[in-house]
Formats: sequence, structure tokens, C-alpha cells
Amino acid sequence: MAAELSAERAVKLAELQVETAKKKLEATRQSQQLIIQSSPIGSLTKQLQLLELQLQQTQLTAPTTGKILRVDATAGGSVGTTPVIEFADISKMVCNAEVSEIDIQRLKVGQKATMTSPALSSPLTGTLQRIQPIIGVPQFRPSNPLAPVDFRVISVTIELDDQSAKIASQFIQLQVDVTIDVVSNESAPP
Repeated sequence: MAAELSAERAVKLAELQVETAKKKLEATRQSQQLIIQSSPIGSLTKQLQLLELQLQQTQLTAPTTGKILRVDATAGGSVGTTPVIEFADISKMVCNAEVSEIDIQRLKVGQKATMTSPALSSPLTGTLQRIQPIIGVPQFRPSNPLAPVDFRVISVTIELDDQSAKIASQFIQLQVDVTIDVVSNESAPP
């Protein structure tokens, strides 16, 4: 009987130890959950995700291929509503020119044009693509300060040929002298 009593005590003691271990395990799990919930790891993960989104918003992606002509911002500076960069597709280049109203009747789309400038080693060539319908005062200043300014002009657009476009892409907004090959009045119908 003493052995039975001893065995019963041992079983009860073991059951008590198992019950105590279960309670300790449950308390440890609850502590772990509290630590995870109160830990800054969750908050830091959210902050990291927010910073990654902000970084994506700071990246500029061009809608097409082209060339950055000018950057008007500095690293770390704030950006408002003004342009940050000037970007252009330079695969096709045009020359905007002003022609005296006296010569309007001599202009026709498709005529060849030559552009020269002291900045160019050779002339640029192109084709007259558009004649604007509005006559107005000159918008481009002449390089000669003594040139007359009291006349009216019509704006024309000349598309440069491929070779000239490559050269012109190095000199965006270069002022040039334009010569348009016109049909002579003698061959025009009366």
C-alpha cells in the first residue's frame, strides 16, 4: 500500500507539473504576443513601406525616349509647380522662321531651305512644312542691331533632314539665317 500511495503521489505530482508547464507555456505565448504587438518592428515595417512609396514618387520617368536639355532643380531641393527639367524628343528637329509679308506669295510647302550660323561648321538643310496663317510683328530679334523692325512677318516651320537634325540637336534654340529656295515669279502663273 505504501507503494501505491507513493505511486499516486508521483502521478499527482507529475500531473501538477504538467499543468504548471501548460500554464507557463500559455503565459509565455501571451507574453510573446504582447511583445510582438508592442514591438516597434510592426511600426518600423509600416514606416519602411511608406518610405518606399515616397521614393517611388520622387522618380521621374520619361514618357518617350529623348534628351534632357536642362535641369532646373538641385538634389535635396524642394519642387513646386515650376518645371524641373526640359526634355525633348530630338529625333526630328524643326526650325521656326519669320518671313517678311512681302515674300508670302513666293512660299509653298515642300520648298527646300538652308540654315546657316557662325556656330555651325556646315549649313543645315530642310523642307518647308508649314506656313502659319497669321501675319504679325517679328518675335525673333535680329542679330543686327541696325536691322529694321517696323515690318510684318509670317511664321513658317522647316523640318530638318536627318543629318541636319543630328547636328542641330547639339544647338537647341540656335539663331540661324534661313534661305528658302522659292519658285521665281516668272514661272508662276499670272
